[in-house]
Amino acid sequence: MKGHRSEVIIACIKQAIEGLYVSDTVVQRIIGEKLNLNHIASADLSELNKLSESEKEIVRLITAGKKNAEIARALSYSDGYVRNQIADILEKLNLRNSKELAVWGFRMGL
Repeated sequence: MKGHRSEVIIACIKQAIEGLYVSDTVVQRIIGEKLNLNHIASADLSELNKLSESEKEIVRLITAGKKNAEIARALSYSDGYVRNQIADILEKLNLRNSKELAVWGFRMGL
């Protein structure tokens, strides 16, 4: 977590306390490579790079099956902020709904 903003670190600590899995994207990539699960195409990686770390965390939680209110609590955001972030993410990725986003997140290893 070295080098991350304090609000990201605080959110990660809160998630860990709630029993959620927390790891850095670099760590996830290394684990995926070691397990030979790195099947993400470079085009997909460019899509992943469109998202900020906080947006990626929202996608991780959606992929884990969390509802908007649960995401808001886990990340200490308001429900409205989470809804707006999800709408922005869907637009960035040209997806229609949270179900498509969850599938995309799974494909990305989030």
